[in-house]
Amino acid sequence: MRNSPRHRISASAFVLSLASCTATHVVANPQQFVDTKRPSHVWVTTPGNSVVDLSHPQVLGDTLVGFSNGTYREIPMADVKLIRARVAAPYRTALLVGAGGVAAVGVLVALKKGETTPFPTVCDADELYSITC
Repeated sequence: MRNSPRHRISASAFVLSLASCTATHVVANPQQFVDTKRPSHVWVTTPGNSVVDLSHPQVLGDTLVGFSNGTYREIPMADVKLIRARVAAPYRTALLVGAGGVAAVGVLVALKKGETTPFPTVCDADELYSITC
């Protein structure tokens, strides 16, 4: 079943893990960052404080190039006020893994207290047809 609590918990954990593994930060050296890290996506702030959403950015000479809303864009590095990009967030990821482990143990303890066993009882062959387990 797709609407079971197990599927909802799994989907929620997956969505949270995606959010926690990265964080958006201002890049200290935009040209070096784009050249070495090769991000798939950056947000460029220009001197007029407009933000350009740039996919597949590259630095060609003194120009930042990429695609914004499907259109090829060229932005001179002199016109780049700052660049924000998604970077790894290892502490958030560790916190999420730890919290997920604690939550899993809590669910197992709650299940254990709620029933004598989390698995159905195996019936004897004599009781199989009477269905009184």
